[in-house]
Amino acid sequence: MTSGGKILLGLLALGGITLAVFHSGEAHADTLPPNPEPPNPLPNPLPSLPSLPGTSTPVIPPAGTPIVVPGGGVVPVPSIPGVNTAPLPTPPVVVPLPPSASPFPAGPSIPLPGGGSIPNPLGGLTPVPPPNLPPLVVTPGPAPAPSAPPASPAELPGSAPADTLAAVTSLLQQEANPHWRVVPNAALVAWQKARGLTADGNLGTGTALALAKEIGTIPIIRGWPKGSFPGDGKLDNYRASLQQIANSAPEPRASQLRASAARETGQGYGTPEQPILHLITIQS
Repeated sequence: MTSGGKILLGLLALGGITLAVFHSGEAHADTLPPNPEPPNPLPNPLPSLPSLPGTSTPVIPPAGTPIVVPGGGVVPVPSIPGVNTAPLPTPPVVVPLPPSASPFPAGPSIPLPGGGSIPNPLGGLTPVPPPNLPPLVVTPGPAPAPSAPPASPAELPGSAPADTLAAVTSLLQQEANPHWRVVPNAALVAWQKARGLTADGNLGTGTALALAKEIGTIPIIRGWPKGSFPGDGKLDNYRASLQQIANSAPEPRASQLRASAARETGQGYGTPEQPILHLITIQS
């Protein structure tokens, strides 16, 4: 046999072996049992699982808990070691007490502005009585010293010379009449002569200031200096002079002089004279 024939036989022999092996593999595959179907996997994530309070972490129910899956089926939760093999803790059961057994029963409600009300949290508390304190004892303090009697604008008898009291009394009595500016005044003429003054019986500012050194009750001025008029300053100067004499005079003459200065408002200016609203008298 030639060398070419030997090569051909070798190739044919090799092809037969390959076919035999392939055929043997197909036959073996036909004899194996079919692969089992994979189990229906659980949906991921598990549907309708509760979450921990205050978090979004789902709570895995205990193994065997039936859950509803999409499509309407129900499957048990599989057992996951170390995760859901122990039962979930049950929450404590709170049993409300009846109102009669509550130590702090609700009291009257508190009205709210605009309508509505809320329960009064302190309405049911039992009030605590105040402590039994001893009665308060008030000890009176020392009695206040009696105050001095108010100064009176009226002169007391004997506090001024008799002729001074007579002249002033006569002038004050005239002031009660509508036309009180009567000149001359006989009692004032006698007093002016006794003091070395011009005895014209007319009460001017000079005679009034001379009276103020002996008595505190000074009648209203009858004769103002010629050419004077209200607002020219002569009234203010005269009242200031009375106040200055009062600052060094004893009581009650000092208070009487201040009252006389306040009573003088220039009622003797003009014709007719102005009425005198505040009349005073000498006590007898």
